Amino acid sequence: EAEAKRLADEAEAQRLAEEAEAQRLAEEAEAKRLVDEAEAQRLAEEIEATEADNEAESQRFAVEAESKRLSDEAEAQRLAEEIEATEADNEAESQRFAVEAESKRLSDEAEAQRLAEEAEAKRLADEAEAQRLAEEAEAKRLADEAE
Repeated sequence: EAEAKRLADEAEAQRLAEEAEAQRLAEEAEAKRLVDEAEAQRLAEEIEATEADNEAESQRFAVEAESKRLSDEAEAQRLAEEIEATEADNEAESQRFAVEAESKRLSDEAEAQRLAEEAEAKRLADEAEAQRLAEEAEAKRLADEAE
């Protein structure tokens, strides 16, 4: 009976030890599962954060590229307007020079005409004076002859 009791106790102890070992292994497996789950969660969050960073970086690059494009467009527009203004200034300056040259030509022409008219008036006055002197000399000669 004592031997049977001892064997029963031993079997119970063995069963309890096996149960404890099974419980320990189950707890270990659960702890490992929880650690793996936490690691998987951490990795998923890290991937999500990296994707969000990449998206933000991509957006930043897109905004920078658009800003650069608009800046380049504005600069091209400014340069086109500057060129247009310079061309307009050059055209106005060219027109001013043409008007000045025409004005000078007309002024020179008028001056030449005035000088020609003065010369003609002088020639006519000289001719009239020569005629008067010739007539005076003729009258004097006739008076001297009559005397």
